[in-house]
Amino acid sequence: STVSTIKAVLLDAEERSVSSQLVKDWLEKLKDVLYDADDLLDDFSTEALRKDLLGGNKLTKEVRLFFSSSNQFAYGLKMGRKIKTIKARLISIGSEAKVFNLVERDRPMETSFMTKKRQ
Repeated sequence: STVSTIKAVLLDAEERSVSSQLVKDWLEKLKDVLYDADDLLDDFSTEALRKDLLGGNKLTKEVRLFFSSSNQFAYGLKMGRKIKTIKARLISIGSEAKVFNLVERDRPMETSFMTKKRQ
């Protein structure tokens, strides 16, 4: 729901960022957290690929992963903390959107220069 809220006001924020430094900073924070989320997804993808490349049957793979340097329990805890951190940052960014009174919309607002007909 936080992502939906942010997505709904994104067009308004992009238009306002031209004239407001605060909104521009808000968009930068949003970009940073989205890059971190993308890195986290890449990490999950890499770990899944690494597990698939290990040879042997399922039990052998699980035993090898458990005793490897990258213990799966520790990995799960580390990833869980990262997910919670990203979620908290997104919630904070979503609440900041309310402070700026950003309007929810699904398409750009037409301005006078967009609708002016050429003679």
